[in-house]
Amino acid sequence: MRFRQGSIEISPVHDEPILRLVLRAGYLSHEQMLRFMRLGADSFLRHSLNWRLHRLAEHGLLVCDATPILARTRVYSVGALGVEYLAGQGEFCAVPIHGSGNKPLCTSVLHALDLNEIHLALKGTGMLAQGRPESQVRSRNELTSSRYEKDYDAIVLVRVGGVESEFALEYERTPKAKRRYEFVRYKVEHEDQLRRFVYIAANYHLLNYVARMFDGTRRPVYFGLLTDILQRQLDMDVLDASLTRRYPLREALQH
Repeated sequence: MRFRQGSIEISPVHDEPILRLVLRAGYLSHEQMLRFMRLGADSFLRHSLNWRLHRLAEHGLLVCDATPILARTRVYSVGALGVEYLAGQGEFCAVPIHGSGNKPLCTSVLHALDLNEIHLALKGTGMLAQGRPESQVRSRNELTSSRYEKDYDAIVLVRVGGVESEFALEYERTPKAKRRYEFVRYKVEHEDQLRRFVYIAANYHLLNYVARMFDGTRRPVYFGLLTDILQRQLDMDVLDASLTRRYPLREALQH
């Protein structure tokens, strides 16, 4: 069958997984996309992926972002047409369409790419049972009555010692104002959908700053470094909010 010039046929087997992966990540680099596909035992060849990315971007379903400090890296987000298409396929799409978010583009991109690295590290352990991205969390919060107190960066479910443990994951790349953390602490302490909270910080000074905002909380909130979770995953050390007790993350999740 001939297709109308300028049109595109979207393959449910090959194109949809790409669109879903990018939508859930927010922003996804070309190299990260390849790694996600390898972990998923996907049969894509690199040249086939490149062809599909090009045609999806050419037709407005994906956007190839120009980020000045990532000149050698292609970074993709989902375009308005891609969001509309995925909504019709049952995807959770309560996310800003490209270009309409509140954060500066570069800040959002770098935050998303670091979160992707965390996701890849946990997925590589084989213990990640489920990872719900911020888009799904926001969709639930905005469209249902079963809401979380906050739009967490991710809700993570892992299997540790044969037992499933769920926690909210927050990634801090740069510090927020004190009053913002006071509001976040209030939300965490009134959360009734989740029991555990893990904050990952880009460096130790930031980790110390964020942890002090939770000093005295009775909720199980743990703090760790980005480099540690990327290198050691669930064996990484985390600190409680008092910064006095240290646990392996897997042990903290079993408390």
